[in-house]
Amino acid sequence: MPQLGRLETTFQEPFLSQFIALITAGAGSQDIHDAPESIGYAQANDRDSRLVRNEIERAECHSRNICRYIADMSPRRILDVGCGTSALSVALALAFPAAQVEAFDTDPSSIEAGRIRIAGYGLSDRVNLRT
Repeated sequence: MPQLGRLETTFQEPFLSQFIALITAGAGSQDIHDAPESIGYAQANDRDSRLVRNEIERAECHSRNICRYIADMSPRRILDVGCGTSALSVALALAFPAAQVEAFDTDPSSIEAGRIRIAGYGLSDRVNLRT
């Protein structure tokens, strides 16, 4: 298994209040792989809290698990199709500082939340987000 060092990023979610407002308004809620049974927050008392926690948990998952499969590579360009709120796009950009990330999604509210997330990490010059 590759060393993860640079991939073990904890998401701090800069601009958190703006990001939370978009998530609670429905941004990122159209992911086909997010069936309610798999959310893992059955104990959450309200929908907004569950949505935000799910989104931040997904970002952590991407940074720890998905990136490890390509840790040996040194990509210069990365394509993220169906990027949602850009959790994976940000994780990949942080893990591979020399890479340019092209990210696409069809949901305008997810794109808006993604732009806030990307700007918060100072990655607007390396992550290109579009519909």
